[in-house]
Amino acid sequence: MRSIFSVLTFMLIASQARAQELRPAVKFVEHGTVQHRGTLALVLASDTHPLRQALEAVREEYGWVVDYEDPSFHSEHDFLDITNPEWRAVHPGERGQRILSGGAFHSEYAEPPNTATSVVEEEKVLNKIVADYNQSGNPGKFRVVREPGGRFAVIGAFVKDDVGRDEYVNPVLDTLISIPIETRSAKETVYLILDQLSAKTGIKFGYIEWGNTLLRSRPTLGGENVSARSLLLQAIASVNRPLILELSYNPFAGVEYDLQIRIASLAKTDSAGRRTTIPIDRLQYKLIYPQNAKPPGQ
Repeated sequence: MRSIFSVLTFMLIASQARAQELRPAVKFVEHGTVQHRGTLALVLASDTHPLRQALEAVREEYGWVVDYEDPSFHSEHDFLDITNPEWRAVHPGERGQRILSGGAFHSEYAEPPNTATSVVEEEKVLNKIVADYNQSGNPGKFRVVREPGGRFAVIGAFVKDDVGRDEYVNPVLDTLISIPIETRSAKETVYLILDQLSAKTGIKFGYIEWGNTLLRSRPTLGGENVSARSLLLQAIASVNRPLILELSYNPFAGVEYDLQIRIASLAKTDSAGRRTTIPIDRLQYKLIYPQNAKPPGQ
């Protein structure tokens, strides 16, 4: 199973790179940005997944832990055909290559006075951004959900049906699955969850993990008829680092969704314009223990 997901991840990245060459002339940006205007802030994004990009910008601006999950897109009203015209001419009756029809998005919100600690203020900001997105005409409509441990998730709730009307869809990660209660690495647990989730839904998943953080923890977990979300949250909680789940619709290389697990970070840009990200737990550790050379996870 591990080698299969590794191959899928490589193929996914390669296919996305090829897709970039076929995209229409829409001005996408590599990263979303947050601009500060007194007591207000403006988040700007432009991507096939503009809400995901906007949330990433806000997370990295304030060091928040916010999960993200795309809904089950299926209607042509949520897609843009990017098929190579030469291929289309040879295969006129086949479905070509397509991407989500997302584009530009912005949201202005009242900036919290204490962005690092106020859960209530964080929820207000997330609700405002999601409400603005749901009125933007970009693919999908989302909702903000409180999760265990004071974290939030932004989860897709509506997509377009075949005639262009809003249609409610059950979140993929709310699917009930069963895995044996055993002690295994958190990474092996994630693979097993995705395997069982694929068997239950028929959806093929790719998996991308930034670093080998999940290999260092060996939780004992499992259960019968438990949501995939609950099991994933238990797996990443065992690592004792601020990890984020992102389930994104990416229909390339034989998969439909990819799950990314990454460490919540703060983004910094130096005077030369170089952008770096710092894991929030390492940043906090260095502020408290500046003489200690080994931050968490090392």
